[in-house]
Amino acid sequence: MVDYRDHDVLCSLIHQTINENRAFDLVVAWVHSDGKQAFPTIIRENSRHPGPWRLFHVPGSRAHPAEAKRELHLSSACLYRQIQLGFVIEEHSTRWLTHQEISSGVIDAIQRDAPFHLVGTLASEKKRPH
Repeated sequence: MVDYRDHDVLCSLIHQTINENRAFDLVVAWVHSDGKQAFPTIIRENSRHPGPWRLFHVPGSRAHPAEAKRELHLSSACLYRQIQLGFVIEEHSTRWLTHQEISSGVIDAIQRDAPFHLVGTLASEKKRPH
């Protein structure tokens, strides 16, 4: 676990991990908007090594799918996948996804390996939980 907002620590940990093991084949990254340098760092450092790798990007539930990808500068070795988090509509209310639903959705997305995977629904902005 690392604070992705601390660029130097993140960069150092990525270097150390790659040197001790090898480049990442798969990265799942749920990085909030306050970690602006995290994605460029992960992409740059992992793409220095040969071979394709998969980046599963988990943007926040308010992010627009096309905009989330556009902000990233992807290398040709990076196979971009996006996991969009939504919410759950129940009988008379809506709620945010539970940790279990999020983790199950991420695992399902990795197994399906599709360019886009939605966990929950984005049915209506008006129904979004507060």
